[in-house]
Amino acid sequence: EFSRKGFLKGGGAMLVGFSVLGAGVGARAAKAAGDDPFASNGPYDQTAVDSWLIIHSDNTASLKVGKVEMGQGTTTALLIVAAEELNMDFSQMKMISHDTNVTPNTGGTFGSSSIAIAGPRLRSAAATARQALLGLASERLGMPVAALSVARGVVTGAGRSVSYGELVGERLLNVPMA
Repeated sequence: EFSRKGFLKGGGAMLVGFSVLGAGVGARAAKAAGDDPFASNGPYDQTAVDSWLIIHSDNTASLKVGKVEMGQGTTTALLIVAAEELNMDFSQMKMISHDTNVTPNTGGTFGSSSIAIAGPRLRSAAATARQALLGLASERLGMPVAALSVARGVVTGAGRSVSYGELVGERLLNVPMA
């Protein structure tokens, strides 16, 4: 009589697998992209603004931080830091956290140190992004940066306006942090 127990005793092995995407679709897509599906795309350049945030075409921003929320309010605090620097509303902010394929390495989440460790770098990235966005808005609106104001991610000057999303929406800023 054939049994699983007898099969394993005889040195055999049984492997069962399945895919909700179909046979090998994920692996083929990763290979086509030149990416190992089990490897990280990082490490990310800690001094590049684009490693820390994304401005979306719907005038929202996603922050990329390698910290986890464990009840200390880390996510909320980091979103507030970036929103203030970008002159955006908290409701416009999204968090991409602890995904090593997307976020920069900000070290472990130790007690309440996440704000002290990731906060200054995120603040610098957001402030640098704001300056870059103001420069783009200045060109688009034909006005000096000093004559522009920002509220909720919308840059205004002399009755004309443009949103951050319209300026870069999903594209990279390609600027180093100040």
